Amino acid sequence: MRLLFPVVSIFALLGSSSSASGLPRISEISAAVGDWPPYIHCQGEKPHGLLIEIVEAAFKEQKIAISFSCYPWARAMKLTQARVHDVTFPWLKTKQRQKNFTYSIPIAPIQYVFFHLKNRSFAELGKELTEDKLRRYSIGGTFGYSYGPLLDRYDQNIGLNRAKSDVANFKKLLRGRIDLFPADFQVGYYLLSSFKPAERMQITNLPANILRKNTYLLVSRQHPDAPQLLSAFASGMQQLKEKGIEERILSRYMVPEVAALPE
Repeated sequence: MRLLFPVVSIFALLGSSSSASGLPRISEISAAVGDWPPYIHCQGEKPHGLLIEIVEAAFKEQKIAISFSCYPWARAMKLTQARVHDVTFPWLKTKQRQKNFTYSIPIAPIQYVFFHLKNRSFAELGKELTEDKLRRYSIGGTFGYSYGPLLDRYDQNIGLNRAKSDVANFKKLLRGRIDLFPADFQVGYYLLSSFKPAERMQITNLPANILRKNTYLLVSRQHPDAPQLLSAFASGMQQLKEKGIEERILSRYMVPEVAALPE
């Protein structure tokens, strides 16, 4: 009988630090991200922006605190795969990434378009973009980015003219070193707003979309808590939707047609 109290006390203590599933409760995690305003700003005291707010709020609903560290995008992915960080976002789905990472439910949609100089005509590309039409052009890209199946094929067969950042690509576009640069519509015009008026007035975008896709949060397949992290994030996102928090965050950052993009 003397052993009863200690045994009960031990199980009570274990239960207090465990989730309803019986697994140890996760209370703190870290994320590796890159600079991609207005979605993620790496300037200032700490990362902020649309997706930082959404991801932080989703985990907060599950009583999980998340910290954010900024890196070049390719390094952010490598560090997450190596489990230096628990999660990374936002990423598109690709077959190669699915070999090393598990994906969350969608975070937010993106809309990629081609930016180009206004004094160049690309009428021959029309409304439907194909690799055959694009192969005559030099197309820029940022290291670590995937722009969807069409440009993945172009990159494999012809090669994107990559630079270290989106800003560097816009500068190459202004200098005539590339013909086209793919970027998210929101990101592209946000970055151009920091250019001199005489420079940003030279650039516009093609009306055809390269792709309209959702982005995701990634966890290494080798991470022991991957299922628990993704489950917590999914539950947190659902709570954001039910409470109207996600809609309020999106409305502060995104134009209506992009914010309403269906999954």
